[in-house]
Amino acid sequence: IFTVIIVLMIFGGVVYLNKQKNAVTPDSNMSFPPDMHTSEIALDWEGTYAGITPCADCEGIKTTVILSKDNKYTYQMQYLGKGDDTVYVDTGTFRWNENGLIIHLEGGDTAGKPLDIKVEENQLRLLDMDGNVITGNLADMYILEKQGLP
Repeated sequence: IFTVIIVLMIFGGVVYLNKQKNAVTPDSNMSFPPDMHTSEIALDWEGTYAGITPCADCEGIKTTVILSKDNKYTYQMQYLGKGDDTVYVDTGTFRWNENGLIIHLEGGDTAGKPLDIKVEENQLRLLDMDGNVITGNLADMYILEKQGLP
């Protein structure tokens, strides 16, 4: 019986080593398909987003962005605390950047508005005029939260 156990252990070890030898392990020569989970494809981005963005000479700017599936946008701004209830409205189209994470506003009057907006899960992050994420103490004030469908 002792001999049988030894033979089985040796045979099991040989089988294990043979499996390890034939196992496929990833290396630098292997290619993997690109991750196709972009905001454009993976997120339910159509809808209305709103928030209060910083303002140099007022209490804040009530900002609303509406995105539709046909790549059209409506951008609304209302300056708070100025004694004026005027809502400035701009419409146009947008296009996705090559990695499908950022939209670029086109058409309409884009003066004074960020041209690039990063689309995230249930929110939009307004980017600076160079297309970079805004950092610092006020960074969170450049996020518009999703309110629902248009």
